[in-house]
Amino acid sequence: MALAIAAIDDPLDETAGSPMWWTRRLHGRILARRIGLRRVKRYYKGDFQWRYADRKLRKVFGNVFYETRFGVNWMKLIVSGVQERMQIDGIRIGNKPEGDDDAWDLWQGANLDARSAKVHQIALLYGCSYVTVWPSDDEEQPDFKIDHPAFAAVEMDPDDELTRLAGLRMYVDVKGYLHAQLFLPDQAYFYVSPTPVTATGSTAHEEKSTMTWVVDDTVIDYGTMDNPFGVVPMIPFYNGPQSEWPGEEDDRYLVERSELWPAMPIQDAINSVLINVLLVANQQGFEQRWVTGLDVELDAAGRPKPPFEEGITRLWQASDKDTHFGGFQPTSPQPLLLTIDQLVRQLAAVSQIPPHYLEPQADRLSADSIRAAESGLISKLEHKQLLFGDPWEEVMRLAGLVTHNDSLAEANAAEVMWRDPETLTMAALYDASMKSVAIGIPWRARMEKLGYTPQQIERMEEERKEDAKLNAANPDIPEQGVISMKPPGPWETPVPPTVPPDPNQPATKNQPIPMPMPPAQ
Repeated sequence: MALAIAAIDDPLDETAGSPMWWTRRLHGRILARRIGLRRVKRYYKGDFQWRYADRKLRKVFGNVFYETRFGVNWMKLIVSGVQERMQIDGIRIGNKPEGDDDAWDLWQGANLDARSAKVHQIALLYGCSYVTVWPSDDEEQPDFKIDHPAFAAVEMDPDDELTRLAGLRMYVDVKGYLHAQLFLPDQAYFYVSPTPVTATGSTAHEEKSTMTWVVDDTVIDYGTMDNPFGVVPMIPFYNGPQSEWPGEEDDRYLVERSELWPAMPIQDAINSVLINVLLVANQQGFEQRWVTGLDVELDAAGRPKPPFEEGITRLWQASDKDTHFGGFQPTSPQPLLLTIDQLVRQLAAVSQIPPHYLEPQADRLSADSIRAAESGLISKLEHKQLLFGDPWEEVMRLAGLVTHNDSLAEANAAEVMWRDPETLTMAALYDASMKSVAIGIPWRARMEKLGYTPQQIERMEEERKEDAKLNAANPDIPEQGVISMKPPGPWETPVPPTVPPDPNQPATKNQPIPMPMPPAQ
């Protein structure tokens, strides 16, 4: 798609509302949120800190327990437990079935089956992710760029939360130069740093909101082009609704939308108690022996000699009657382990992750108990589908604008078809499908409820047509591919073959077989 070069606005003008003003404003927002994003990243990777251990303990046992790599990492499970059940099976374009195929072709062409999981993971982990839609060299397939909140930001209109005023996406190329792409409703601007920002040496400089930018004319002449879409083509995926206090939905507060944010203090407490468990097992987990009234000999250097030899076959004895032996009872780690169990339950409640995800012994639960335990997670997933569904619909409408597909670009009634997050047995699904026939649920809707994708349903519809032709051509054989609610017909009941009578044998039909009489006594 050819885009015209913009002929207005100086890309380097820094007056209020100018392109460079927007670039510095959004760049400063990105830099402000990175501190919190790095903290969440450390927790996700398992780089924990000893929040509840004093300095002396860290000094003595830091090398034993790996101060920044110790603990049971439940943080990844909190994210993956939600992400793995957020799968998209199709895009429904209102009452225009032809739009469904066009939208799904664009989806498949951009490999969004797998890439959408990345969008969801970044949003769940860091609180937000972005998808930028822009023309590519192929006029029939736009580019879908997935952006991280540490390198992208969108400014929303304070008076209209649905209107995007400006968007900035950034990346560092292989040579270390920082690139910035600013999108406004009417124009797009491209900048690059004059020197590398990540390379080592005297030419590298620090990335900051007041850094120097130059026009990036490697993308297009003068680094500026018209935006023919009339909207900012960057769509934010927020992991949670807008906060109650205006202005706290972005910048340094963005990290509070992370799935890990409420669970991080509990993870710190679990790690602290777990360290104490290992200290007890290492220092006090076995019986300590003591002896009094024993004269200890010294060696030539003045150091005490061991009075006894240790060993399972050794017997300790002393000649002095005033010598006494004893032992300290070992400390049980059971109270600490119970504390960990309680903290894990708190973690499950805060994150809405089912307890059987976190506790190994919970795998003995019945199917009904597991279903009840997952009710909180299912409600959470249905809420996430609402939050992420609208942005995906906007992404596909922008894709329709890029490809000049009017039915897709104007699809205000578009709907994302999510896979059912609830895990049910096949027997329960098929039983519900059979019962839904009685209340008139259409066949295609029943197949969607069973979890079949639109492509699988289309193939089955073609096979049903072939079955119907076969049944029409052979009316005497059972119908193929049809589930009936009627009682079994005669052809379904096995009938034994009729054997013609033997003319050489007397007829015995319906005659009782004589039984021999016992002999008389």
